[in-house]
Amino acid sequence: MKIQDYLNIVALAKKEFDSWIRTKTINFKCLQFVFPFVETDKEITTWIFFLKDENINEYIENGTVDLIKSKFKNLLIKHNLPGDVIDIMKFEVDSDENVQTNFEGNYFYRLR
Repeated sequence: MKIQDYLNIVALAKKEFDSWIRTKTINFKCLQFVFPFVETDKEITTWIFFLKDENINEYIENGTVDLIKSKFKNLLIKHNLPGDVIDIMKFEVDSDENVQTNFEGNYFYRLR
């Protein structure tokens, strides 16, 4: 598979994830992704953004972050992202509050 194939699969999974998360009472902002530039590098980083800084520790401690990771990984499996790519996928957690305060509201700046 090529990186473009990964992008297409992630886009499909994200669309389903966005529908699912809207049914939950989670202070969720968005998912953002960092893809490798080199075809042989398969590591995708998924950033989970909550609305407020205070949500981060709360959601780590109460299992919400694990629920989100599990749901998203299951959607990637459903859409046939290879297991070796899913196995090395990294997840990071941050907040929109941090992006607004420290990165001029720019997610691109935050992800770099």
